[in-house]
Amino acid sequence: MTFRIDTFWLDGAGPGRWICWFKGFRGQGVYGKAQLDDSRSNLVIASTMDPREREVVPVVAAPVVASPDELHAWIAEQLEALGWGPAVDQSNKLIQTRAF
Repeated sequence: MTFRIDTFWLDGAGPGRWICWFKGFRGQGVYGKAQLDDSRSNLVIASTMDPREREVVPVVAAPVVASPDELHAWIAEQLEALGWGPAVDQSNKLIQTRAF
């Protein structure tokens, strides 16, 4: 099942504190959110339907300061590395990432 990254925003807690909403949590038609933890060394991915359903993924070189395009590409690569995806855009066209 594909996933689609919909929205990014800063959560106001400083550099690297962004939140991303996407559709396709664990390859299902469920929305999820992704964000770095306080240490900025783990990506926390949770279902928006049940926040207890989550994954914590250690990451290296997580973007602290990045453009929306760079952040989009990095998150897509992390989700694809989990076996989710591939990523699609808002028109449901496949997005080529380094992971695929």
